[in-house]
Amino acid sequence: MIFHIIRKTILFIITYIYVFYRNIDAEFFKVISKNLKELDTLIVYSCPNIEDDAIKFISKFDKLKSLDLSFCKGISSSAFYNLNGLVNLEKLLLADVNLNENHLKFL
Repeated sequence: MIFHIIRKTILFIITYIYVFYRNIDAEFFKVISKNLKELDTLIVYSCPNIEDDAIKFISKFDKLKSLDLSFCKGISSSAFYNLNGLVNLEKLLLADVNLNENHLKFL
């Protein structure tokens, strides 16, 4: 019982995740979106398995202020519409992703 409380407390206070060149996918974001309610910074840099489904789960982090999806080439431009719900987002980095100027107006 004590371990369960400690684990929940640790999950509650994680606010920053940095993933660099890892083989993570939508399942990773599905799990952490249920547990890390205070996440405000997410950097997912050059992860080849990040696809549109992952963006749906990323959009559930309603306290997210900073998001970097640079060089995640598996994301289609239509997936970025899901980011509209991130009302606290202050910083969005999308270097070398499948996005054009027409999609920027929806972000």
